[in-house]
Amino acid sequence: MNSENLSYKIIGKEDTAAFTLISAWYQQEWNMAPELTRARLERCGNEGLPFHLLLYVNGLPVATGGIYRQANIQQPMPHLLAFEPWLSLVYTCPEHRGKGYGAAICRELEKQAALKGLKKLYLFTYTAEPMYTNMQWDLTEQFHLKDRHISIMKKS
Repeated sequence: MNSENLSYKIIGKEDTAAFTLISAWYQQEWNMAPELTRARLERCGNEGLPFHLLLYVNGLPVATGGIYRQANIQQPMPHLLAFEPWLSLVYTCPEHRGKGYGAAICRELEKQAALKGLKKLYLFTYTAEPMYTNMQWDLTEQFHLKDRHISIMKKS
């Protein structure tokens, strides 16, 4: 990853091509409806929350993620409504996984959140707890939901 040119872009309302790309990624990975992803991304911007990033490697988009006030996990687990904001929707293209891009976009999201004055972040994962633990995220709780072992994590 050292010899590659990494760049980040905060997605804005004018980034319709990015909306289409991210919507396709999320539909393929999590079966999220593209129109819902697009509506979520249209609310993002450079100021405040929510915001969403794309990570480019040598000019090619390879990963994405955002910071949001709410996360889907709060619907079935209402006690989590007290937690915000959430590092959410982190995705790396399958052919680029295992190269550190997921961690790279998370570090940039954390940096941007700090620049916006956010003091703590939450996330949930059922696939990447070791990555977040390595990035100094603290496990706050675990539970099973729909046959998945969910970890809620926090970073201050």
